[in-house]
Amino acid sequence: MKLSDYLSYHDLTDQAFADRVGVDRSTVTRWRNGRMPEPQQMGLIAERTNGDVTPNDFILPAVPPAPSLTQGETA
Repeated sequence: MKLSDYLSYHDLTDQAFADRVGVDRSTVTRWRNGRMPEPQQMGLIAERTNGDVTPNDFILPAVPPAPSLTQGETA
C-alpha cells in the first residue's frame, strides 16, 4: 500500500503521521510525493503502519493487473 493511500484510509494528516515516526511534516510530504525514505525510516514506517506500508511500496510502482483473456482470445 502506498503511503498516501494509507494516510487517506486511516484519515491521517502528514503531521499526525510525522509525529508517529518522529520526523517533520515536510518529510512525510516528500515521501508521499515520491522521495525515497532512508532505509531505517522505511523500517520504522513499516512498523508504525503494522506492515501496511513496506519498503517495496516506495520502490515498486503500482501496476494494475493485466486484463484476463476470455475463451478464444490470444495475447
